[in-house]
Amino acid sequence: MEVENDPEMRVIILTGAGRGFCAGADLSVGGKSTFSGKNRPQRKETNEKTQSSNIEKYLKLKKPVIVAINGPAIGTGITMILPFDIRIASESARIGIVFNRRGVIPEIASPWLLPRIIGISRVAELMYTDRIINAKEALEFVLVSKVVPDDKLKETAHKIAEEVLLCAPVSVALTKKMLYQFLLETDILEAEKINNKYF
Repeated sequence: MEVENDPEMRVIILTGAGRGFCAGADLSVGGKSTFSGKNRPQRKETNEKTQSSNIEKYLKLKKPVIVAINGPAIGTGITMILPFDIRIASESARIGIVFNRRGVIPEIASPWLLPRIIGISRVAELMYTDRIINAKEALEFVLVSKVVPDDKLKETAHKIAEEVLLCAPVSVALTKKMLYQFLLETDILEAEKINNKYF
């Protein structure tokens, strides 16, 4: 990502253009042809050892990412932002992990990430039912950290960014690295060793 090498850019704010955040994949074709080969995007063959996934790129990004959900975030619209750091929502936001009713499974490692964010029981409810929740429910589920009036969303995102900018960039980058690294660490003593290495 270009932002990674730009020392002037220390915090990233991601939001949608227009009335919605992201409505997910286009399933308008409908029926059996929706997932037929001719309607799928063509992918080039790549060497798995040299081709890193998007989620790997997101998790390795040293700079904090604030996601401002300004409307519907459905399907990929929500799963693609789970690897990012801070999620806030406008009151009009609607969130749905809607895959099962369409005969597909959740992607972008969301079955791994989401239980670590909101807990297995809440994930099961959202993924098994495909229920679309409003911003207040998303806050109760701890899927977002704040819900604000629609006209205050951008301002709130910028205020959080300004608070991050008060901190040392290297400290923030190392803290972010440890947060995600420790998601995989089960031994607290090993975590302490890693922590001390960075300190």
